[in-house]
Amino acid sequence: LVSLPRSGQGAAVVGRNAERLSEVVRLVVGIVAALATEKANSQEIDALLGPAHRLMAALGVAAPRPLAVALSTELEKCSDLLSEAFVLQSLLDLPAEQVQDFDMLIRRAVSYVGRDTEEGRNSRAIGARLVRLGDKALHALCDGFAEAHAGAQKYFLILFDDIYRANPSVAAEANTERKGLAPELLERAAEVVLHAIETASKG
Repeated sequence: LVSLPRSGQGAAVVGRNAERLSEVVRLVVGIVAALATEKANSQEIDALLGPAHRLMAALGVAAPRPLAVALSTELEKCSDLLSEAFVLQSLLDLPAEQVQDFDMLIRRAVSYVGRDTEEGRNSRAIGARLVRLGDKALHALCDGFAEAHAGAQKYFLILFDDIYRANPSVAAEANTERKGLAPELLERAAEVVLHAIETASKG
């Protein structure tokens, strides 16, 4: 399986058969889940995740829509944070139009960050992908802020800032072709930040 990314032709062959592609995805996600169950060390996890992500990237180029369907199916089966993070990252790397419900995917990604008590690189990797999504991610982060644990809320605030820096407001971008963040969304994010500050000061 890990040799497939070395050849775009190999990924293309797998991508032409949706059933075969789904089986490859199921096997890879199963192996990642097994690492979580066995409490593998970081070196063992790295040794698998690097090639696994490259495989998903190659399949995403060859057959983005079938890959999105297969990954979405596996996402519903995930029972550990490691495999869930892997599938979420792979889905977020696909073009939004290839994922059946991209908005729901964003909400699931935000939920993951809010639940991840380890606050490790998986949350950071998902967060980096959320930043690229601009207003949709900021909207979901505002919605999910209250449900996130305290440590995750701090990271949410960092993501607020990162999204703003990467996606200037509509007013700031009025004379360019870039799509900025809507003023009403920025106002909502500011309210979340102010509420968080007030709550922290009372605590």
